[in-house]
Amino acid sequence: MATNLVSQIMDYLTPDIISKIAGYFGLERSSAQKVINASVPALLVGLVGLSSKPEGARQLSSVLSQQPSGMLDNLRSLAGGSQQRTLAENGASLLSSLFGGGGFNSLAGVIGKFAGIGEGTSKSMLGLLGPLVLGGVAQQQRQSGLDAEGLSSFLASQKDNIASAMPSGLSSALSGTGLLDTAGDTWRTGTAAVSEAARRGTAAASATSSNWLPWALGLLALVGLAWWLSSQTGNRVAQQPSTTITETGQSFVVGGVNVAGQVTAAINAMRSALQGVSDTNSAQAALPRLRQAAANLDNASGLANQLPASGRNALASRVAAEIPALDRDFTTAMARPEIADVLRPEINSLRTKLNALSRG
Repeated sequence: MATNLVSQIMDYLTPDIISKIAGYFGLERSSAQKVINASVPALLVGLVGLSSKPEGARQLSSVLSQQPSGMLDNLRSLAGGSQQRTLAENGASLLSSLFGGGGFNSLAGVIGKFAGIGEGTSKSMLGLLGPLVLGGVAQQQRQSGLDAEGLSSFLASQKDNIASAMPSGLSSALSGTGLLDTAGDTWRTGTAAVSEAARRGTAAASATSSNWLPWALGLLALVGLAWWLSSQTGNRVAQQPSTTITETGQSFVVGGVNVAGQVTAAINAMRSALQGVSDTNSAQAALPRLRQAAANLDNASGLANQLPASGRNALASRVAAEIPALDRDFTTAMARPEIADVLRPEINSLRTKLNALSRG
């Protein structure tokens, strides 16, 4: 049976895992599913474009060859807390190195708008899904013994599967990012295929392979997601003691919204915005994202007031654990006076809101 890389990856994003992802980010399950349905084919078509040029194929082949084959053992060691950065942060960094920071940011922006979520949350979810997608390609590369040229051919052979999996309207949105330009006729052929499939009213089959590759990929996804969802409170500059809903037995859900997940998403958005600040122009560009994070904290504060006392206290403890690292981020971002002048009002506002949440 011909390999369908999209199906092999998607088959292991089970409803239970998708529900956990949704809860972690404070999203409705349907929103998380929409992000996943868009992100997996978008990331793959980006890899098709990257590998369509010799230098890009060599870069991707090199990155994939560095992915350890003993991922399960490595993930067991990560569960012990030896790694300071979360899986999502590492994934986002890896995607940025492959697509360029601007390309990754553009992709996150498009996915966020398409799914109706914030760009910070979109980046974190792409960072989570990126290693899964790259892991699937790396397993195929090892299994088939592909060099850079063979990898390029394999990814090009997946264009119809990728195009068939692309949600309606996403390809046109992605075309404006420039990320897909390098795929050239390969991608245009693929999008033509999905248009034809839509006219026929057919859907791509999700075949389940019986060989060891999908099982290995599935185990990697399950173990990696279980560790990430249970041991981290969100993207961190430095790892802090984590408190999870499972560990505390405390529910943070109000009206179907995970308040803790919403706070985490806001914190992720702050960090993501601050990491891109290097001068006054980038500081100005970060302001809308910081203001959106502040608005999300306000919304979370209102919902937190509806939690029982035990829930408010547990949430306050989680926020308090994040504040020292966030203070360091704020101080670092404002190290230069001219940047501090731009950021100070928003950062002062964020500090006030975080301190209020930390008091319960």
